[in-house]
Amino acid sequence: MSHFFGVYKDIKELNIGNVTELGIYEGIFSTIYANMQDTFRELNYYIENGLCTGKRVLEIACGDGGNYMIPMAKKGFEVDGVEISESMIERFHEQTARLPEKIKSRMNIYQANIFEYDTDEKYDLITIPSTTICLLADDEEQTRCLFQKVYKWLKPGGRFMFDYRIDQSLQNEFISHIYTETNKKYPYVLFMQEFNNVVPGRGIVNMYVETMEDGVDKRYIASSDKRIITDGLVERLLEGIDFRLHNSYTVDLTNAKVKLLVLEKEEENE
Repeated sequence: MSHFFGVYKDIKELNIGNVTELGIYEGIFSTIYANMQDTFRELNYYIENGLCTGKRVLEIACGDGGNYMIPMAKKGFEVDGVEISESMIERFHEQTARLPEKIKSRMNIYQANIFEYDTDEKYDLITIPSTTICLLADDEEQTRCLFQKVYKWLKPGGRFMFDYRIDQSLQNEFISHIYTETNKKYPYVLFMQEFNNVVPGRGIVNMYVETMEDGVDKRYIASSDKRIITDGLVERLLEGIDFRLHNSYTVDLTNAKVKLLVLEKEEENE
């Protein structure tokens, strides 16, 4: 169920100009999502840990691959990605079509629900980047089963990395200022606002965009609904799985502060 608040609720209810609701990663919003990702601060951490363990990498919920898959393939990593969104996978193929064959050959992408996905492949590094864990943690038992599969997919000594926001609270309601962005290349004008804990335990983002398609003005609206992740929840999700904490980083992004965990599967001879 989509939640809209403030002016976004008014826009949706008034529907002036035939506003179309899309999923947050569909259509124009998949382009906006890719453009807004502040990934360079975390990319080096993934590369650093990959170089320490080996070059076989799996990215869960990889999106269009532009944030991590493609940059890591350019660094010589062999990267598989799993993504559920058709729009994101279409964007992946559009981007990789322009790459040299040597780089393209290092990447594979699979369309699947990650909770239903399985593989016999073994990886040196598995990642769930871009705070995507908040979209996967509504059913704790299901997420714990995913973490167990991640453990199985890792080689001994392999590492599992995921990040989550630490600037959100379950105790206090927070409504951000309206963020605006104009992009002349695509083109679009974006309005976006966060509503944290307005719905208890949830981080809601509302987005409204105006764009031009084939010379026609188009208006779209979208809402994301993510669970607020806490240290206590992460501890519960990892309970009973034999990961050990290798390291953690605190990373200041443009609009968020995140904790990036590095978990390790023990070597067989330990």
